[in-house]
Amino acid sequence: MTIDLRGMSAEDLQKLMSDAKAALDAQEKITKLRAEVIDMIKAEGFTVDDLFPSQRLFEVPAELPVRRGRKPGAASTGGVVSSGSRKPKGEMKYQNPANSAQQWSGAGRKPFWMVEALGKGAALDDLLIKR
Repeated sequence: MTIDLRGMSAEDLQKLMSDAKAALDAQEKITKLRAEVIDMIKAEGFTVDDLFPSQRLFEVPAELPVRRGRKPGAASTGGVVSSGSRKPKGEMKYQNPANSAQQWSGAGRKPFWMVEALGKGAALDDLLIKR
């Protein structure tokens, strides 16, 4: 976003500075509060998913363990699937090098572990399952 400051009046510039200061103050307060909440969660021996199982409210620091699993309230058919109602799962192509139980077929949204690995510089080929 680009703002042409030269065309603004002194009053408009003051308002812009005031709004920017308020936004910065709010962001600093959120960051501080988020750190305090994470510290409280750790101190009690829980994970973010224990407290907020159905939603990811914020990026979880790597040092805070996160439990993964089925979403609460997800329907279970008890292993019974009516014919034609569901597609079979695709073959798994990618695997988390830190936890081989975490795999991904390559379809749909990238899992958290893959986004994290790619962000740390891993190549997609590094995560392929070796057959």
